[in-house]
Amino acid sequence: MLIKVRLAAVLIACGFLAGCGEYCLYQGACLEPDFFSLDPSPVQVDLTSPNPKAASKVLAQLRIPRSYIVRADNYSSRKGPLPDQIATQGIAIRFVDNGEAWTVASKKPDERQWRWREYQVSLRANANPNGRTDRQANLAGYGRIRQSDRYEGLTHFSGSGEIFVGDASDSFESISCHEELKPSWFCTYEIDVGDTITVSAKFVDFRLHGGRAYANQRAQFVREFVCKFTDCEPDESRRRRLAARPFIGDQKRNVCIARDLPQKTVALGLAANVQSTFPPAVTQQTFWRLQVPVYFREQDAWPRSDASSSLFGAVLFPEMVPSAPIEGELRNAWLTVPVSDQERAAFLTVPENIPCLAHAELSLEDLAQRTIHLQLRRPDGYPMTTEIAPPSQCANKPGASRHFCSVRFLRDGWHVDISFGSQWRSDAERIRDQVNSWLDQVTLSRDPVPAASPASSDK
Repeated sequence: MLIKVRLAAVLIACGFLAGCGEYCLYQGACLEPDFFSLDPSPVQVDLTSPNPKAASKVLAQLRIPRSYIVRADNYSSRKGPLPDQIATQGIAIRFVDNGEAWTVASKKPDERQWRWREYQVSLRANANPNGRTDRQANLAGYGRIRQSDRYEGLTHFSGSGEIFVGDASDSFESISCHEELKPSWFCTYEIDVGDTITVSAKFVDFRLHGGRAYANQRAQFVREFVCKFTDCEPDESRRRRLAARPFIGDQKRNVCIARDLPQKTVALGLAANVQSTFPPAVTQQTFWRLQVPVYFREQDAWPRSDASSSLFGAVLFPEMVPSAPIEGELRNAWLTVPVSDQERAAFLTVPENIPCLAHAELSLEDLAQRTIHLQLRRPDGYPMTTEIAPPSQCANKPGASRHFCSVRFLRDGWHVDISFGSQWRSDAERIRDQVNSWLDQVTLSRDPVPAASPASSDK
């Protein structure tokens, strides 16, 4: 009840902010901050590493007026005001374009215009010396399609949103916006101030308010404002460093794409819990057993201990080899600071001491565009029903995704879901056939899911 009352109060408050309405519900930027103080006294903020084994726990120190801080990890206004010194992995500050705290500006007569003048800035500890490399690799990852039109000279990706990548001449690393254009909606601007802090700022969409020059002007203001509270890398040094490392997404490297990788055996089985409508004998005796590379991951079918409910993986098309170790090798090629496998995500670990069987010239963008994501799922209903999406559904027609293509089909009653970039629409049938051929190779045994008889279907 308390949650409903609080939400209703927030929504009512939104209605009183000029033009907020849909924007508030869509982006949440009108929601009240956790901390709301008019006190200008400083708070000592120690941004700490999330790694308990880090040699230095405190990565950066800032002295920020209390009136600017609206959120801090592991601190809540319900427990009282912020102490004079805090240790946290991240904070959020809000201010307006004259440098005044948002909490102060919002109390003034012109508060209805605060949204177009506002900055919402997240400051987080960065313990990753290769943070910029990883962020660029993520921008070039699966689901992002580079657009041929460079927006005012910016590299442009489309996917779940619109991504614009800056270069050494820009005051921002990248900008993430919604596809739809509305003057009051915010974009997220990643801003480089140094190695120990990541800065993400939100302010109105640059595409409707002055373009690239506008984004640079406001991003530079954020950088200079944050640097009042902490030591930052000089701007000239930053620009020289970035000029020496252009965007890595489309740069090719000769990498290994095929190895005799370690394998594991996975058994998919039908649901064994009380919600299953399959006959008990069918539940206990129907399996799909496969031998796949260790880079595939399964989801356990609790409370069963002898079967999984689904299997996930990503492969390079048309070779049908795991994409993860290839991505790991490409990322490693761009590391500015070498790190051990123990410090990298497990799925990106590059196999050691395993001979390479084939090489290819690839970029991170090439890999993303040629990756097929697969999911094998058990049917949980009896009689078994499914939503089938044949390759013909991938045709370029009204309502189809501009970025993804999905095909769903059955193998002996088991679900097979695949997705890939929309540039492969015309090859959807070939991709499905290739996946089927690969499944035949990795399948050890597969019990058909029994079809329901007409009599049982009527019950």
